[in-house]
Amino acid sequence: MESEISNSGTVSLIEERLPRDIKREWSREVNRSTSKVEQKNKFPYLLQFLQEQRKIIEYEPSELRTGGDHARKGRVHMIDRDGKFIEDKEATKTTRCLVHSSSTHNTADCRVYQEMAPEGKVQLLKEKQACWSCLKIGHRSIDCRQRKKCNSDDCSKYHHDSLHVAHVQGVAFHIPYFSRPNSDADGKESGTCLLQVMKIKSAVNAAPLNVLWDGGATISLITFAKARELSLDGEEIRLSVVKVGGVKEEMRSSVYKLPLIDESGETVNFRVYGIDRISSPMEGINLNGVMHLFQNINKQEIQRPNGEIDVLIGYEYAGYHPEREQSSGHLLLLKNRFGRCLGGSHTSMAENTLKLIQHATVHHVARINIENFFDTESLGVECSPRCGSCRCGRCPIGGKSFTLKEERELNLIEEGLTHEGDHWVARYPWIRSPDDLPNNKEAALRMLGSTEKRLQKNKPLLETYKEQIQDMVQRGVARKLTQAEIENYDGPVYYLSHHEVLKPESTSTPCRIVFNSSAKFQGHSLNNYWAKGPDLMNNLLGILVRFREGPVAFVGDIRKMYHAIKISVLDQHTHRFLWRDVSQDSGTSTYVMTSVSFGDKPAGNIATVALRKTAEMQKDDLPNASDTILNNTYVDDIADSVETMVTARETTGQIDDLVKVGGFQIKHWIYSSENVNDDSANRSLGSKSVCEKQIQNTGTACSEGDEQKVLGVRWDSNRDEFCFKTQLNFTPKIKKLRSGPNLTQEQVPALIPPILTKRMVLSQINGIYDPLGLAAPFTVRAKILMRKLWIGESKDLTWDDPIPASLREEWLRFFIELFNMEKVTFRRCVKPVGAVGNPALVMFSDGSDQAYGTCAYCFYQERISPHFRERIFFVDSEIVRAMIQKDSYGFNTYAAVRIGEIQEGTSPSDWHWIEGKLNIADWITRGKNPSELDKNSLWQTGPDFLHLHESEWPIKKFVLPDHLPEETKAAMIIQVESRIILSHAIDILRFSCYYRLLRVTARITAVGKKTPKPSLKNLAAPVEAECVQNAELLWIKEAQKSLQQRFEKGKFNRLCARKRKDGIIVVGGRIPKSSESSYDEQELILMPFDHRVSRLYAERVHSRGHNGVSTTMSKIRTRFWILKLRKMARAIREQCVICRKKQKILESQVMGTLPKERVTPAPPWNSTAVDFFGPFQTRDSNSIRGQWKVGRVSKALVEDDGRVRRVEVQYKCLPTKETKVYKGQAYTTIERPVQRLVVIVAANESFERN
Repeated sequence: MESEISNSGTVSLIEERLPRDIKREWSREVNRSTSKVEQKNKFPYLLQFLQEQRKIIEYEPSELRTGGDHARKGRVHMIDRDGKFIEDKEATKTTRCLVHSSSTHNTADCRVYQEMAPEGKVQLLKEKQACWSCLKIGHRSIDCRQRKKCNSDDCSKYHHDSLHVAHVQGVAFHIPYFSRPNSDADGKESGTCLLQVMKIKSAVNAAPLNVLWDGGATISLITFAKARELSLDGEEIRLSVVKVGGVKEEMRSSVYKLPLIDESGETVNFRVYGIDRISSPMEGINLNGVMHLFQNINKQEIQRPNGEIDVLIGYEYAGYHPEREQSSGHLLLLKNRFGRCLGGSHTSMAENTLKLIQHATVHHVARINIENFFDTESLGVECSPRCGSCRCGRCPIGGKSFTLKEERELNLIEEGLTHEGDHWVARYPWIRSPDDLPNNKEAALRMLGSTEKRLQKNKPLLETYKEQIQDMVQRGVARKLTQAEIENYDGPVYYLSHHEVLKPESTSTPCRIVFNSSAKFQGHSLNNYWAKGPDLMNNLLGILVRFREGPVAFVGDIRKMYHAIKISVLDQHTHRFLWRDVSQDSGTSTYVMTSVSFGDKPAGNIATVALRKTAEMQKDDLPNASDTILNNTYVDDIADSVETMVTARETTGQIDDLVKVGGFQIKHWIYSSENVNDDSANRSLGSKSVCEKQIQNTGTACSEGDEQKVLGVRWDSNRDEFCFKTQLNFTPKIKKLRSGPNLTQEQVPALIPPILTKRMVLSQINGIYDPLGLAAPFTVRAKILMRKLWIGESKDLTWDDPIPASLREEWLRFFIELFNMEKVTFRRCVKPVGAVGNPALVMFSDGSDQAYGTCAYCFYQERISPHFRERIFFVDSEIVRAMIQKDSYGFNTYAAVRIGEIQEGTSPSDWHWIEGKLNIADWITRGKNPSELDKNSLWQTGPDFLHLHESEWPIKKFVLPDHLPEETKAAMIIQVESRIILSHAIDILRFSCYYRLLRVTARITAVGKKTPKPSLKNLAAPVEAECVQNAELLWIKEAQKSLQQRFEKGKFNRLCARKRKDGIIVVGGRIPKSSESSYDEQELILMPFDHRVSRLYAERVHSRGHNGVSTTMSKIRTRFWILKLRKMARAIREQCVICRKKQKILESQVMGTLPKERVTPAPPWNSTAVDFFGPFQTRDSNSIRGQWKVGRVSKALVEDDGRVRRVEVQYKCLPTKETKVYKGQAYTTIERPVQRLVVIVAANESFERN
């Protein structure tokens, strides 16, 4: 068995799952200079290390009280943190009774111990650190030689018989010696906590599931095995999981809909996420010791299931979690709609199931660029300038769009680059010490074997792979280490695994060797040790636009750009890799990378910074070449355009000379306009010779009609045109490559799958790469079709559901027409022949309910006009043009921000109106076929009027309208009248506070205030006292609506009811003129009993003091006369929690009954007694132990304070010289302290009866 698992893969798996502190100790043990661990076979040493760690962990629990060494029995030992023994000299004395610290009797025989409560016994044994089995000190219970099972009630636990009662009552002292006990609030041990597990049926016809209810989880989980068994369909997501030991793992998962059946037969659906395992296998729990603790419970209902946990339900479904039904101490009986289970802890049960997941986080969208997301959201609302006083955190000193962290990382990269001779040497930007890297040679060797097996299945690929390795060694990119170098180097070492990356469409490197710096070993990844730096790439769209400016274009490619930069010795040894020639059965050799490796996190920025520094070094000598490198390079691609071929050749020759200084080399140059292409095989010539060589060798690199890719865009260099290539492929992907060939035009639509899904069509349209938007009128049709999949009857479809038949037909037509785009070409150069001066940028824009877009044309005038304008904008909406002409502050916020941005970047006078049929941007919002986009189409040539003089353009002049959409004006937007129906506007039943009701009403009525003006902004204004008073009057009128008919019929005449001028009914107003001066004659507002306002006001008055019914009524009647007020006040008081607590009836003292002699009629002096006198039990110190005597209190000793604390007791004894003899019986008298005297003895009782 050991030989099967003793391999590097198993060791790596174990190391990855170790807790952080133990993993750190193991790493120190392996990397120690005096370590005995063999790198090729670490498993035996790892096993021994873990066993030692287990002993240390097992020693920590509170049950371990002493050293327990049998060689030192009879004495108490403890171990300090250094592992040394400490002797307890006080405990070395022979002690049999733990209560009296005496050696005359055992603890079990001690009467004081026997009379102790169960908790007191356990506490005593804990304080004395005694054994649970023999009640003696000096050893652990597990090492006790007298260890045996309890004999009481067939108890199966190992403890002394005297502790059985404590065990039954749940007093915690039975803790498994390998686990740490829990503690409650009082510090009492309560055992390990039980997981809440049930067996629940699924709606799918399958065996019941083991379901764990976890109140600490925020998501629900299911094992992949159980999901496959239930045939659940899931949607792919990414899951971040923290496992036991703190190991974080990113994994692919799926989200499922799991139906479970409750006890009533109803189906409940849960949203669960897939995971490999949730827990270790569960063990059965013996319920015999706890069944008597609960009533009316069947053992089968709470029986613990066996096996692993299948489903974990998190607290997101808190309403379904079990709740407490019964309890006994910390052990709970829980119940929910699915059944019953046990929870909590009890000493008779221990939970041995290990939950493998500590925390999980769901990534619904993986690898999203949040900055690009906000850039899209801010379209039309982003204003300039972005720097200056900006406090966004992304504008450090210098105006770069870098964060402070990115700028520090860039400084690390720049400081690590040094120019030595004709090349650059880079020191990687380490942000973590490389000394922490583990030696992963065994893991790299296993990965090499896996790569070899894969390559042997494809012999041509294996030969290509070997040639790539040999080429790296020949070019000095990698070198083989000698045995002496390996043995003498004592710095950090790390081995990289490598694999092939296939790129069939690439002509230069169809097979590229990639070193995996992101691979993890023992939780360490090389890429996590480096800083990445900021994004230093030039804008892709800007390079392509500049590529279209000049008549002559050229494209270059830097050969093996990353490998041109050398690295330091430290970085070389952290870039070791293994290789062997399989065909020759040679041994494994160790190599190091001597150059920057593709796949390292900072590799791109290191190469870019080195190239930029090379260009800046020669900026004065070669300005044109330096400018091209700084502005028109994207990674290792160079693309630019100039006016003439001579200029192009001079620039490329200068670039050749420039990059040589940094050790770089151009692979080849490709030119437009002529069939002039230079392979540049011999780069040893000077720039002048290179130019001559290029002129002489025309047409050597590209054939007629040869297509190249310029930053992903297809370019026919001979015809100098952009073109498109259709790639339609619905076969599944294997290792990110389609498993089948692309479809041809003849195979469409016959071979298109009968079922299309959202995922399938999105994958196909994402293959259309058009960064310049040349095919926008056609590609917008695909975007509109995708939009239809999220509206109407298709809005509830998931990514893998079939799309409706009607939409499928539309997609088929689109795919058929997609092949017609191969016939459409676009001229690269936008500058016509013979053009003079700089062009004007003419832009058309349009929008509809389906799409919006803009397009631009370069307009060259025949002669330079003194009124030349650089930018001209056209729209076909008179309203939009008029809104741009007006000041932005006249519109609402949404429109004003966008209009302000337009006015800040352009001049309103540059905006013009044209008819909709002349607006070419209308094509983008409606869509066109590829046949309508050819060279002679309006889309490529532009509207006809652009070929006329600017004075002849069809631009319409018009007067601004009086009012525009989105324009604000001072007008009342909401009118609130006093006769508003408050019961319709405000739900008064939702209010529990009278004052809050008035404030809310005041805010709503404040919206229509005429001062300063009606506005919704009044809702946020401070509430004035006058508004609150008006709100109260509105609610009073609302409440009195139910009293109007009774008032008109004279039902309230006895109360002298009348109406005030404001329409409110009042009572008690016999002297209205003098009501202000006389408190007794003040009028009261009449209110109904059954209205919510009356109740809220009465509750508010009662809450101020919580007085009685009469007091509450008196306070209310200072303002209101509420009908049936006493009934309301009494109900409020009875329902008030505070009042009920204040008036609760407490238990009273019960007096004891008097003796019969005190209450029975009798003549004087018939009975004589002395209080607190009676038989007193005492113990003779000279008698046999355990024999008790009966004596009589003969005298009470009264102290100074008048209390009796000691008495004289007479009792029979053996005759001695000191004893007295009465009727042949010897008596003695002693003093005893008084604890309790229980009987009043009559005077006529004989002494002998006692």
